[in-house]
Amino acid sequence: MEFENFLKELAQVLELEKLNENTTLDSEIWNSLSLISVITLIDENYDVRINTEKIQNCNTVKDLLKLIEEEKSKKN
Repeated sequence: MEFENFLKELAQVLELEKLNENTTLDSEIWNSLSLISVITLIDENYDVRINTEKIQNCNTVKDLLKLIEEEKSKKN
């Protein structure tokens, strides 16, 4: 999935107007529905399963993208 498309879908899932790599993912963003939606988004687009705790530990979108890449590399 292209980076820009992922950002658009992530913004939609998190109900935010816009996102970039530096957007903060604070505790106010995360609820059970947003976590499940992000897990599903990542799984469907990157074929990677990441647990909620790891996702909640991401402080920015950049951290989340880095986590996705790390998890993808573990699969290979």
